[in-house]
Amino acid sequence: MATALHPVNDVVIDAQVFKRANGYKPWLYKGQFDGCRFLKKAYIPLVIFIFKLIKDYTNLNHPCPYVEAVIFKFTNAVCENHNKTWITVHKCRLRAISRNKTTFNLNLTLNYPVDHPVNVKGQLLQKANGYKPWLFSANIDACRFMKRAYNPVAILVFKLFKEYSNFNHSCPYVGPVIIQDFYLRVDKIPNAMPTGDYLLVLAFSFSKKPQITTKVYFAFVEDLL
Repeated sequence: MATALHPVNDVVIDAQVFKRANGYKPWLYKGQFDGCRFLKKAYIPLVIFIFKLIKDYTNLNHPCPYVEAVIFKFTNAVCENHNKTWITVHKCRLRAISRNKTTFNLNLTLNYPVDHPVNVKGQLLQKANGYKPWLFSANIDACRFMKRAYNPVAILVFKLFKEYSNFNHSCPYVGPVIIQDFYLRVDKIPNAMPTGDYLLVLAFSFSKKPQITTKVYFAFVEDLL
């Protein structure tokens, strides 16, 4: 295990494959490639093959820069449905991909159109003799946000999962709401967090009533040494 103490960019890797024949002799491949470019979009067939061999056992799972986090992953997910007539929850669970990578999957159906206003109360809590409020607590109108993003913290949270969801238009919403294979990436947050266990609570209300609450637990570890 190694820890990057400062953000890492511009990674040049010299790679060579040897075959044993009266000592080890160069065989098949010798070359140099850009590690950051490769993690953004894989190229060079042999390097792709080697990376696939180790991918499930490593935390090399996002483009550069790489910083000091050793673990940044989901640990639990709970969806509390307060109105089963309006909302049907088909799936709300985590899937372990590797030791340090867990994906969040949500699949629900809005049985009737949902329109302005949709109040979302978001709160981030940190574990310390139970989960205590930490960093932010905010209320936003989701319909207004989808029309034109506002609130810096809400924008940050939305950018984390936007590419894994079908949240791509303004209200009204009806039918499937999906988040698929969403995993946490260090490069999506502006600053490292203190090591700890966290809980992100998002409580959705519309028609003046609580409708659904999602509770997503995650861990951030800066250094295991």
